Amino acid sequence: RRYAAYDKHDLYRDYPKFRNCYTMCAKTRMLDTHTPHWGDSGKCMAMGTTGMTMPLQMMLRGYRVYGTPEVAREVWFSNGKKLDGIAGDIYDAEPQELLERVEGELNQQPGPFVSHNAGGYGQAALEAPSRKHPRGIAMYYGRTGGHGHEDRLAIDLLSNNVLMTPDMGYPLYTGHWPKRIGWTSHVISHNTCMVNDKGQDRSSFSGKTKLFADAGPVRVADVDGGKVYPDVSTYRRCLVMVDVDDVNSYLLDLFWVRGGTNHRLIQNGGGPEVETTGLTLTAQEGGTYAGKDVEFGEFYDGPSNWDYDGTGFMYLKDVEKSGPAERFAVDWKMLETWRTMPQDWEAHLRVHNLSPVDEVALCTGVPPEYKGAPERLRYMLRTRYGSGLNTQFVSVLEPYATEPFITSVRSLGTLSSDSDFGAAVEVVLADGRRDVILIRENEGKLEAGGLEMDGRVGFCRFEADRPVAQVLIEGTALRAGEVELRLPASAVRGKLAGWDDGNVENTLLKLDTALPESTLAGEYIIFDNAERSDASYLIESVVDAHTVGIGSNSLVERFVDENDYGKGFIYTIAEGDSFIIPLSASWERQE
Repeated sequence: RRYAAYDKHDLYRDYPKFRNCYTMCAKTRMLDTHTPHWGDSGKCMAMGTTGMTMPLQMMLRGYRVYGTPEVAREVWFSNGKKLDGIAGDIYDAEPQELLERVEGELNQQPGPFVSHNAGGYGQAALEAPSRKHPRGIAMYYGRTGGHGHEDRLAIDLLSNNVLMTPDMGYPLYTGHWPKRIGWTSHVISHNTCMVNDKGQDRSSFSGKTKLFADAGPVRVADVDGGKVYPDVSTYRRCLVMVDVDDVNSYLLDLFWVRGGTNHRLIQNGGGPEVETTGLTLTAQEGGTYAGKDVEFGEFYDGPSNWDYDGTGFMYLKDVEKSGPAERFAVDWKMLETWRTMPQDWEAHLRVHNLSPVDEVALCTGVPPEYKGAPERLRYMLRTRYGSGLNTQFVSVLEPYATEPFITSVRSLGTLSSDSDFGAAVEVVLADGRRDVILIRENEGKLEAGGLEMDGRVGFCRFEADRPVAQVLIEGTALRAGEVELRLPASAVRGKLAGWDDGNVENTLLKLDTALPESTLAGEYIIFDNAERSDASYLIESVVDAHTVGIGSNSLVERFVDENDYGKGFIYTIAEGDSFIIPLSASWERQE
């Protein structure tokens, strides 16, 4: 509590960034129910109802100080999404008044889910709007040291009330526990890409956002993973989420890697068994993915301590392999290990592969043996070999309940060079509609499937070869027959002229470029900054032609000297940093 008679020091007043301690949990959640288990957190496939929360009494103290709807909502989450039992304390003249204030803040019904990017934390979450049929995917690009894992650019897909691409969560034992070192914390157990059969460099502080946007039935997150591997110039993942209807969505998953001699895209699913199409697999007799003579858990390529920098392959068993392949699919039937769903519940994840690989392997991994965790999960590893590799892994992820909603998926062409990747993909839906998605690493022209684009991301949905919906993101033109979407510019670009953080409720960014008359509130401004953290911020308001507000977000990165606060702060962005605000447009045929 504050003591009004003493005003020399005030934690809340003197350190405005402290305010975000009371709202930070919201930035880690997906779909208001789940905080992904990045690093040493949670248990494999475990889901709650609130995601990460802070202690209730702490949140009540924060609400007394700040009194905002955002903090009131976190009070509600901390109390298990209910208001029963919330009251003031013996020092309040009217203890019930606090509950009445919180109730007043929460009086309105929540709106549709909205995708959000937490740059300081390092998590991009794409969420379909439906609250009746929640579904979304998160990609992690934050810290990997300490209690973190080698999980840069890993994904966590939540659909049909189950975690479909589960992280391992907290290790069974900490310290120099061999399985923690060679499996649970190692890149090999995570849904990301391994390069040169090594673990990721944990000293890399954060990835950086390249694109984050939401328009119509399409939303996209494109993140550069940073320097997690030496001699690798590109380590980047782009996710495009497309809504089919109010119930279903699919994802186009592109992983771009330049450099190295082998690239392994690691993919698991929330179940121990899979069905495949388009693959001819041969079972290996005994052993592990490290070889038929290497036993499960046997450290064959390094010490079983924190100096280990090997493959982790000895923790993958029941190995089946295929030679070169390109167009195939793997379907996981999900487990519901925590037994909270009805008896007839069923869910699947089908992964459609659309890019050439030199080897496909299916293996079994064993999560930490906590009560309720799955006993085993099936993994797929797709590998490319070569010298100075440029790899674009192209996949479509189809989460469904009992019947697939996709009839076919095919590649309509790709781009792959030292400076640009790109892909064109056709998805035919079970009801006969046909989607075409065009995407490029850098803005430019691309044409396929009856669709022409000048931009980064283009989408068109056809019914009987007639366009019925289009989306253009960071582009100037998208055309299908006589239907054309145009934007006067693909993005607002410029440099940071300065900022004003005097109002803790709304940090203002001063830009050297005049802003368009169209509203930018709800879009993201993305800086090309030199500091270690990502610098992408949601624009909450447009103040004038050169000023945007980013709400209570703090620009403070850290102290200049943590032993001498008087030396001030280092900031995440600096005057002169370049920025981009991607623009988008969507169209839907009205009958």
